Amino acid sequence: MIGVAPKAYLGNYKVSDANGSTIDVIVKAIDDAVADGMDVLNLSLGGYVASYSDADLRDPAVAAIEAATNAGVIVTVSAGNDGPGPTSLANLASAPDAISVGAIRNDRTFGYAVTTDGTAPYPAYIGNGAHPANAVTGPLLDIAGLDPTGLACSPLPDGSATGMVVLVLRGTCTFEDKINHVATGGALGAVIYNSETGAIFQIGTQAVGRATLPTLFMNRADGVALQAQIAATPGLNVTLGFWRSTGFAQRTDLTAFSSRGPSLGTALKPDLVAVGQDIVTAGQNTFPNGELYTPSGFLNLAGTSYSAPLTAGAAALLKGARPGLTVAQYRSLLINSATPATAGVDLPATIAQAGAGVLNVAAALQGSIGAYPTALNFGAKAGPLDQSLNLTISNLGTASDTYAVSVVPSGDGPTPMVSSDSFTIDSNDSRPVFVSLTASGLAAGEYQGYVKVTGNASQSVATIPYWFAVPGNTPKAVAALYTRGSITAGSNATGAVVFRVVDVAGLPLSSTAFPTASVSIGGGTVRGVYRTGTVPGTYAIDLRAGTSTMQVDITVGDITQSVVVGVQ
Repeated sequence: MIGVAPKAYLGNYKVSDANGSTIDVIVKAIDDAVADGMDVLNLSLGGYVASYSDADLRDPAVAAIEAATNAGVIVTVSAGNDGPGPTSLANLASAPDAISVGAIRNDRTFGYAVTTDGTAPYPAYIGNGAHPANAVTGPLLDIAGLDPTGLACSPLPDGSATGMVVLVLRGTCTFEDKINHVATGGALGAVIYNSETGAIFQIGTQAVGRATLPTLFMNRADGVALQAQIAATPGLNVTLGFWRSTGFAQRTDLTAFSSRGPSLGTALKPDLVAVGQDIVTAGQNTFPNGELYTPSGFLNLAGTSYSAPLTAGAAALLKGARPGLTVAQYRSLLINSATPATAGVDLPATIAQAGAGVLNVAAALQGSIGAYPTALNFGAKAGPLDQSLNLTISNLGTASDTYAVSVVPSGDGPTPMVSSDSFTIDSNDSRPVFVSLTASGLAAGEYQGYVKVTGNASQSVATIPYWFAVPGNTPKAVAALYTRGSITAGSNATGAVVFRVVDVAGLPLSSTAFPTASVSIGGGTVRGVYRTGTVPGTYAIDLRAGTSTMQVDITVGDITQSVVVGVQ
C-alpha cells in the first residue's frame, strides 16, 4: 500500500491516551512539531463548539495552529464527523489559516456481494443476525415458481428448495418469516430483493429475528436483473459473499457524517473536501482488546480524520515539487484548485458543506494563481447589505499573464461585482481586486457562489467561494453536535447529547420554543434538557440509560430529529 506522499518523513506526536487528550498536550505537540522542522502538520482531532470561545483565536489550540502557520508550516485539520447538520464543525477546524477538510466517499468501496456466472457482482447487504464464515454457493431458484406472490409469506414444501439459493421479494410479512419459510424447503440460503416502496437497505439494519438461514439483501433493480438471469439460464449458480471483500464503484458524494458550516469562527469553513470514507488502512493484530484490532492487519475505516491527512500528503507533494512559496500560497493552490463537489445525484454540494470543492492534487501542482483570502465571507445580516471585500490575486507562474475575472452565483440571489474583470500581473507579483455586494429585501437563507480567475496564457483557474446569509426566525433543523458513544445500562449520563437549533440559513437560533426530548426505543428516560455554552440555540440532554441502544427524539416546533445512544 502506498500513501499520498510515499517518500515523506513522518513525525508522530502522541497527544491522546485511553482517557483522551487535553489542550495543553495538543499545544505542546504543535510547538514541538514546529521546532522539529516539520513542513506540514495534520491534526485529526477536535471537539464540538458550544461556546464562541471554542472557535476564537484566543483559544490556546487555535492560537497554536495560527502560530504554526505564521512560522511557515502548512496545517491541515479534520472538519469533524458530526454532520450533516449545520454549524457542526469541530473547534480546531475554525482556525483561519489551517486547511479544514471535510469528507467525500471513495470512488470505490468494498461490500457484500451476490455473484453469478458471467456477470459482474451485485452489491448486497447483510441483516442484523449472524452470518456464515464462508460463502454460500448453489443453483438459484426464483420463488415465484413455487409461490406466485414471490413473497415467501408461507412455508415452502419440504424438499422443494433443497441445495438451492432462493430469490424472494420484500413485502407483506417480516424478514424473519420469509427466511424461515425458505428454510423449510431445504434451501442453502436466501436473497431478498427490495419492493418498489420498501425503505432502502443498509448494512446490518435488516431485522432477521431468530432466523439463521444465510441471507443477503439486494436493491430492487439488481433483484429484477437477477430474476431475468434465472429465467434465461435455469440452474444458474449463485454465490453469496458474507465478507466485505468485493470491490464496487460508487459516487463520490459528500459523506453523511462530514461536519459542515456555517463556521462560528471568522473564516468561511470547511476549506475543501477529500476522500474520507472506505479508506483501507493499517490496523494492529497483536492485541484483540485494543484499538483498531484486525487479524488481517488492515481495516476499512471512515472519517474526516482520514481526509485531512490525505490533504496533508498532498501539501507535502506540493511543497516538495514547488519549494519557496508562502503558506498562504500553498493553501490557495490546494483550496482554490478544487473541483466541484456533489451531495447526491444532480445535487451540488453547498459551500457550507464542501468549501471550494474536492481536492485536486494535479491541478494544485500545475496551478499558477494564488488568492488571498481563499474564500470571501460577507457574513450574516438581516437588513440591507452594502459591503466590499479585498481579494488579492498573485501570479505564481514564471511569466507575465493576463487574467479574466468572473462571478458565478449558485442559485438565486444578488451577484457580487468585481472592481476589474481583466488585468495583467507580472510573475511573482500581485494585484488587489475589490468584490462588492449590495442587497436588500432578501428572504432568509444562504446565498453563495464563486469568483473565478482564469489565466489567459497559463489557462490556470482559481475558484474562490463567496457566501452570505440572511438569518431566519423559525427553526429549520436540529443539528446533533455530540452523542455519547456508549452508556452503561441503568446509569445516569450528563450531557449525553448536545445539539443546536438552526434556522434556514444554518445559523444558531435562540428565538424559538424550548425543545423537548423523549426516548422512543431502548427504554431509559430523559432526565433533563437545558441550554449549554454561549452559542444561541445550543442544548444538552441528560439521560438515564435503558437496557439496550436508545433512540432519543428531539422536537422543536415542527422539527423532530432522532439520535442514537449506545448502551452496554
